[in-house]
Formats: sequence, C-alpha cells, structure tokens
Amino acid sequence: MDFRIKSIVLWPKNEELAPREIEFKIDKVNVITGASGKGKSSIISIIDYCLGSSKCTIPAGVIRNKVKAFGIIIVLEAKEILIAREEPGVSGTSNDFLKIEDKTITTPASVSEYPFSIAQIKQYLNQTLGFADVGFTTNDYIQSFDTQKPSYRNAISLNFQPQYLVANQSTMFFKTDSTAHREKLKVLFPYLLGVISNKILELREELKGLKRQLGILIKDKDLREYRLSRLNQELINYYRIGVEFGIIKHEQEISDLDQDFLIQQLQIVSSSDIEQVRVPEHATQMASEQLYTLNKREFDSSDQLQDLGRRLSIIRSIQANNKEIGDNALTKKGRLSAVNWLQEKLDYNKPCPLCQSTTDHISEYHANLSQLLLEFEKVSDKVADSAKIYLNERKKLERQITEKENEINLIRNQISALQRENGEFKRLKQNQNAIYRYLGQVELTLSQHQEYNSGLDTNDDKIAEYENSIAKMEKEVGNEKLKNRERYALNKISENIKKYALMFEAEKSLDRIDLDINDSLTLKFYDEFGGETGFWEVGSGHNHMAYHLSTYLGIHEYLIGLKDNKVPPFIVFDQPSQAYFPEIKDDKSVQEEDLIKLKKIFEVLSAFNLNTKGKVQVIVLEHAGEDSWKEYKNVVKTKRWREGENDDALIPKAWLS
Repeated sequence: MDFRIKSIVLWPKNEELAPREIEFKIDKVNVITGASGKGKSSIISIIDYCLGSSKCTIPAGVIRNKVKAFGIIIVLEAKEILIAREEPGVSGTSNDFLKIEDKTITTPASVSEYPFSIAQIKQYLNQTLGFADVGFTTNDYIQSFDTQKPSYRNAISLNFQPQYLVANQSTMFFKTDSTAHREKLKVLFPYLLGVISNKILELREELKGLKRQLGILIKDKDLREYRLSRLNQELINYYRIGVEFGIIKHEQEISDLDQDFLIQQLQIVSSSDIEQVRVPEHATQMASEQLYTLNKREFDSSDQLQDLGRRLSIIRSIQANNKEIGDNALTKKGRLSAVNWLQEKLDYNKPCPLCQSTTDHISEYHANLSQLLLEFEKVSDKVADSAKIYLNERKKLERQITEKENEINLIRNQISALQRENGEFKRLKQNQNAIYRYLGQVELTLSQHQEYNSGLDTNDDKIAEYENSIAKMEKEVGNEKLKNRERYALNKISENIKKYALMFEAEKSLDRIDLDINDSLTLKFYDEFGGETGFWEVGSGHNHMAYHLSTYLGIHEYLIGLKDNKVPPFIVFDQPSQAYFPEIKDDKSVQEEDLIKLKKIFEVLSAFNLNTKGKVQVIVLEHAGEDSWKEYKNVVKTKRWREGENDDALIPKAWLS
C-alpha cells in the first residue's frame, strides 16, 4: 500500500495571505535543517494531527496563533488525498475535517468548511488502507485490549521518531510510553507485520460464531440427556408398578433390565385390558426384596467409594513427594550445568587463565562433578517416568470415584422411588382408577422418551457437523502456524536491524538481535554463550540512536516486501544527531570528527533508500547542514531554516507582521 506525504499545508488565519506548503520527495530521504525554535519538530505533530490524533501536540504559541487549519496531501496509488483539520483553539482539539480526493490535488487558497468528523476520517483511512473491521478476541472472554479492531492509528507507532524518542533507552516506538498504547501495540503487532491477515481475523470471527452455536447445541444435548436419564428412571419405576399391579409378568430383575425390553414391556402395558388384570401373588414381598437388595448395594458401593478416596489421597501425597525430589534434582543439575561447558572450553593441561597456576587435580575434580551431574540426570529421568505413572493412576482413580458416585446416586434414586411407589400401592389398594391413571402416565412418558431420544440423534449429527467445521477452521488459524509465521517475520526483521546496526558500528551489533513484540517492545541481545542483554542496558546515546533508526528501517524494509502492507511507508526522524551534540548553532561550523558521525547517519539512510528502491519515504528534521549528506544523491534538502534565509521558519515572515 502506497501512502506517502507529498506536502504539508498551513492555511493562515489572515485569509489575505497565501497558504504555506512544504513539499517532499516521496521516494527520497528529505531533510529539513535549521536552528531551534524554527518549527521543525512541529512537523511530526502536524502530520499526526491531520491523521486523526486524539490530542493536538502542535506547540501553542506562534504556530497555532497564526494558522487557521493544518493539512497534508497524501500520495495513494493512482490518486492524491488532501486531509485538513481545523486549528483546535482553546479547546485543545478539533473534530472538524476537510477531505478532498483527486488524481492531482490543487491546494485550496482557503479552507472554511469542514464537512467530515474525526470518526468519518478514521473510518475512511482504515478502509483505504485495508484494515479489518473485526476485533482480535478469539473467544467470548473479553480482555481489555484484546477487543481492539486494528487501525491505522496503531500503525502510526511505526512512523514517527520524535526528538524525545529517537535516542531513548527505554522506549522504542511512538506513543508506547503510554500503557494503553503499549498494550494495544502488543496485541496488534502481529497484524501489522502481516502475520495475522484480514482473512484470519474474519475466520476467527466466524469461528467464534461456530463455537457459540456448538456450545448451544451441547447444552441442549446435555439437557436432553439429563431429561432422558430421568425418563429412563421413570420407566423403570413404572415397570415395578406394573409388576405390582399384575399388568407385567415379572420375568427379569430390575438391575438386569435391557432398555429395549423395558420399552417393549411398557408399550404392551399401555394397550393392556385392565379387566384382565389380577394382583400377582407375592408382589409386596418382591418389592421388599428389591428394597433390601438396593440397600445392600448402596452400602457396598459406599465402602468401595471410601476405599477409592483413601487410595487417591495416598497417590496425591506420593505425587507431591515425587515433585519435590524432581525439583531438588533439577536445581542441583542446574548448578552443575557449566561442567560440560568447562570441559569443552578449558584445556586442563594448561595453566589457569585467571591466576596462571597449574595443578594435577583439576581433571579429577571435573570427573567427580561430571559423575554427580550424571546421577542427578538419572534421578530427573526416573522422577519424570514416575510422574507419568502416578498421573495415569490418579486419573484412573478420579474416573472410578466419579463412576462410583454416579452409581450410588442412581441406587439412592431407585430406593426413593421404590419406597414411594410401595406406599402408593398400599394406599391405592389396587383400584381400577389408579390403574387407569398409571396407564396414562406410562403412555405419556413413553411418548416423551421417544421425542427426546430422536432429538438426541439430530443433535449428535449437528454437533459432529459443527465440530468438523471448527476443526478445519482451527487448522487455518492455528496458533502453531501463526507462531511459525511470526518467527519468520521477526527473524527477517532482526537480520535487517543487524545490517544497519553494523553500519552504525553500534555496540552489541555482532550479537544475535531480537525484536521483542510480546513484552518489552524493544530489542534484546544474546551473546555467543546465550547471555541476554536488554536494550535499556546498552549504554551510550550513539547506541540508542543507532538502534532506534536501525529498528524502524529494518521493520519498514521487511514490510514493503509484503503483498498487503498496512503500515504507511514513511518515517519521520527528529534530530538523530542529538546523540552526539544536542544543538548546532551554525550548521557550517561542525568539527571534522563530529561531521564523520553525522555522515554515518545519512550514509545509513541513503543505503536504506537504495535497499528499498525508494519505496519508503524518509523525512529527517535536523540541526545538521548539507555537509553531512551532500555526497548522497538520494538525500535532498527540503528546507534550511536559519537566520539570513528568505524562508527561515515554518511560519513565514509575512505571517508575523
């Protein structure tokens, strides 16, 4: 995506004056050089303000007193876009915008109408730059910054390096000194690097919908299964009553009843002729025997449950002891981790590299330590093997306990039902009205059982269909696949950063350099022994400046190689030379030694411009003069704002009178 700054436009409050326009080359390194107080550092704030920042950071004073509206003209593919925003006045910000699109923009002589709101401009730019209109949450549990929809406003963190940031040792990216912006950038960084695409975000959104529907189906299935289990229990109870009424011939023990046989018997019951019903002999006795059998089963099952609970408690204690042994072994093993390294690196036949003394016992000491390390490794392996066995045994016991608890609950339900039915049977005294009611209840329960059973099959088919769809979609948006893409992107960016850091001759540039986008949002360095150094631990303003520039250049060099780059391809650096000297009174009187340092900055920027074939626009706001870059043809002077020049500041002299 091409999105570069053709020019900055200021419209004066005095409408008799012409607008002020500062033009840039979109394929070069542009330099605005000048003294302090000339308005150079306002360039970043003006561009950011026109791109919809929530606050106006353009300095109050001359600039805001003399300017009615601020604007930028953007080159975007085959067209140009003018975005102008009203000067905020005493309110501190303005939500009023003007937007004009055309093949070529002619700068309006004045601006009086602002028909667009900030929300409309943000929506327009998000659509123009191809940002997705869905958020980052992957489930229904919402976390504060994960609800973000990606926006070009987040991408701007990779476009600006203001003066306070360009050599900062703790903050790398624009606005990430704010917690909110920092956390948002962590969430959105993979998207900005092209690791997560719009398609993946859309699939994630679709996946959330499928998972919600699956959850509804599973809840419905669980409810049906629960209701079905209750109906099954009712059918068993009706079977018992049927036996007691004499409607069913007692052929099987209740505990041995087959589901199909049970339903078949009750279907016969529902069509029985009650005139032929006779009370069977010993019906009450059989009910009492069943109650005795169930009570005995409950007692036996409770004993078994207690035994399982004791065994589970023992296994948990063994697991805890095993873990403690393993942790101790790992700690001791860690203390001896340098033994193998010493064996590889040191020659025991030579004097000690520190004190130059010699001894015959070093190899013996090392052999003892190696043997001790081996013993700890054996203990660790045994502990790991034991842990798997204990875990499997624990899971088995927990499963058996759950099954036994369910069994006891089922027995207790049967006991309660049998006691209730036995009481009803004695009370009803086998009258025909009771039998009629019984037959109606059987018929109704059988009908409900059939309805829930058939619905369960339908649910199973739908659940299987949703699970298959979810499994296929999760392969496309799987974390492992995205991690590999992120790893590839960060490796390429790290290579680019290293390339430019080496040109700067920055400290640690020979180490492995990693860009940390998940935690610190800065760089980390790893030496040949694996030792880690944080960016904030690297001293010297030169190093900080070198890595800030190298990081931004490295990221943008990677991004322009993407088919669908969302980050506008321009960078603005404000006074990188401050790492060497904060102020240059006269850009023509720089000492030779300082000039060499300054040239290195522009040498790197020139190399970046060549490497990217001018596809990334660079704007540099500097005190340093043309001697620092005049040998590089792709580095051009945009403005020189110093005393004695006709054009000596951002605000023209004519506006001040």
